[in-house]
Amino acid sequence: MSALTALGLSVLTYLAGLWIQRRTGNKPYMHPVVLAMLLVVLALAWLGEPYTEDYLRHNAIMLDLLMVAVVAFAVPLVDNLRLVLRDLARLTAVVLLAAVFIAGSTVALCLAACIDREAIAAFSFRSVTNPIAIAIAEQNRVSVDIAMFGVFVTGLVGVLTAEPLLRAVRITDPRHVGLVLGITSHAFGIARALEFSSLAAAYATMGMILTGLLYAFAVPWLLRFLPL
Repeated sequence: MSALTALGLSVLTYLAGLWIQRRTGNKPYMHPVVLAMLLVVLALAWLGEPYTEDYLRHNAIMLDLLMVAVVAFAVPLVDNLRLVLRDLARLTAVVLLAAVFIAGSTVALCLAACIDREAIAAFSFRSVTNPIAIAIAEQNRVSVDIAMFGVFVTGLVGVLTAEPLLRAVRITDPRHVGLVLGITSHAFGIARALEFSSLAAAYATMGMILTGLLYAFAVPWLLRFLPL
């Protein structure tokens, strides 16, 4: 499998997933990334192991493109900067409380499951977007693969479950919906928030940025004092 074929498979399966999602009424559980992933798994299972290794090797460029895409999320933030700055203090307080709960519950569950120290450290970055999680993991000699896996699963589960839960408790304000998606689902959440409005995407972006900054400074320091 050539690099062009591998990239083409990723793009085409995503477009197919996007088409399926729109045809089914943009349901959150019909996420195009999930659908594309399933299609890629089916294709690689049919092609065989050598093609799987080629696909993984050639798609390293997609990770670099992800970092560029995350930077592009600043566009809706700029469009709504005045509103976001007005709520900055409250946003910071909410993100702080959410980050403490997420990190604390993650470490507690990992300790209960008797997971080793390195894996706990990697999983603690699960609510940080991949570019930040990778940088933190590399600087602290933590498994990048486990960190990326934790981030991916967290973002995927968050974007699939956040909206139904928010609707169940009657939270419909685009600012609140966007903030929750940004904190719990990072890049997945911002992409989903963009489907609602630029305002929701701006608050999702702030949620992701503040969470990433907090984790980048606090988690490596806190890991030194945890009984792992």
